[in-house]
Amino acid sequence: MTQSKPETLYDLCEQTAEAIEMQPKNYYQDSWAEEAKSIFGKEACGTAFCRAGWMVALADAKKHGFEN
Repeated sequence: MTQSKPETLYDLCEQTAEAIEMQPKNYYQDSWAEEAKSIFGKEACGTAFCRAGWMVALADAKKHGFEN
């Protein structure tokens, strides 16, 4: 997934919704951030974030490897 740093809160909300839709196995509302395999099994990889966790990751996209 390639994302650029959102310029507005609206952009951040939109990118968060898109990220969750594109990677549903990396969305887990019960925890801020959790290893995806521990929740969804072998078919998942990376970190599963809750909605707020996704927002933090996307707001600091370069640090989390989401930036162009």
